[in-house]
Amino acid sequence: MALHGLLLTIFLGCHFDSHALRIAKIAKTAQRQRWHRHWPQRWGRYHYHPRPQKSPYIQIPPDVDVLPKDNSNLLGAQCNWGGMNSYFLYAQEVTNQHKTLKAMSDWGLKVLRIFIDTVPRNHKNTKSQFVDFLEPDHMGPPYKTQVLDLINDLMVRAHDYGVKLAIAMHDRYSLGCYACDGYQKELGLFCAPAHNKKCGPLNDASEFYTNATAISYYDQRLEFILKYRNLHFNKTWGELKEVVAMFEVQNEAHGFDPRPWPNDWHCERAKVMKAHMDPAIYIGTGGGRTFSESTLIEHFNCSEIDVVTLHDYDACTWLEMDHNLTDAKKLSMTYNKKILYEEFGNQKQSYRPDYYYAILTAANRNGIPFMPWEFLIPPSTGDQGGFEFRRHIQCWSSVCWLPTGQLQPTDGPIWNSAVSTRRMEGWQSVTGLLIIFDHHSF
Repeated sequence: MALHGLLLTIFLGCHFDSHALRIAKIAKTAQRQRWHRHWPQRWGRYHYHPRPQKSPYIQIPPDVDVLPKDNSNLLGAQCNWGGMNSYFLYAQEVTNQHKTLKAMSDWGLKVLRIFIDTVPRNHKNTKSQFVDFLEPDHMGPPYKTQVLDLINDLMVRAHDYGVKLAIAMHDRYSLGCYACDGYQKELGLFCAPAHNKKCGPLNDASEFYTNATAISYYDQRLEFILKYRNLHFNKTWGELKEVVAMFEVQNEAHGFDPRPWPNDWHCERAKVMKAHMDPAIYIGTGGGRTFSESTLIEHFNCSEIDVVTLHDYDACTWLEMDHNLTDAKKLSMTYNKKILYEEFGNQKQSYRPDYYYAILTAANRNGIPFMPWEFLIPPSTGDQGGFEFRRHIQCWSSVCWLPTGQLQPTDGPIWNSAVSTRRMEGWQSVTGLLIIFDHHSF
């Protein structure tokens, strides 16, 4: 693997020493020199010239400090971590699962995000097996537990590689947008695939969030999942703090639904979940369709929600990216709530190196953990293929993590001290280098 063009090196880990600080400063200088070399082609000769918002290049002003903010004493002051999405890895071939988890272990990525959802056969050319919904034909029991049994097996493999799971308990887009489950059928929601329509506002799932019967059955679903037993560990899912980092109420709840939305839906579901979970496992929101929908104030106000997860595919300038994450960090510190930049991506292959460089710079300087969408074997190709990536294409080269230490999985993942005012006990972050390269790196 030829490593050309070092763009950014920043230490992720809670334990720095003088040698680490020296390397971080050297890396910062190298990053500056590399980007100054490319200014004539990208922004005019040694001057920063703003371009229109849809420029293929992300313009990071030359005075931006790539080291974390609020860090006058770098040694021991900051820690951060990264993960990634691969939402149906449990349905893929075992060899793919091992390759993905080994890559995460090799690069020090700590958390893998998956959904409890249906999976088509050979989804996205991965040779995946067909997996049915937990509730395929109606709301509530009896449940079809195939998906939970497959995840039970994935839990064992993830644990072997020192990787923990973030599990979304349901996908909003299975309510008639990309797929149509038992809730869609019983509530009579518009099923876009059945009418050969794209996922969008035509699929109004508002009734799912307001119908008392649907809410009651969904709470039963949450309880059933958390009480489901993994025989490999002889524990219920809600007790599996050694392998589960976080359970999420739902992936992108309310997506495309017209407002107003019920303010307490997430919080009430979190209360149901909390009663069946080890306190070392977090409850996350599951994000929103947009950044603004991810940062609803009611999420920060709910004491049962531990992590507000952020999703955004719209920001395409440095100012947008850094402004969004800076504002989110302020909210997190005001309300003493953890945040995670859980979904982001760019479809255009040629944009990805600059896009990911900017995203990770903004995340790291604000001390916000990140999880790009989505690692897949094989990845998508072409600008219309999707957001999928793997290590040997442009996107993954921007999030390559090269550890210099060993993972030490204990109880619970560590959360950035810049996000929460108190240091979370648990996973000791690896001391290593996060190295972001240009797209010629591999």
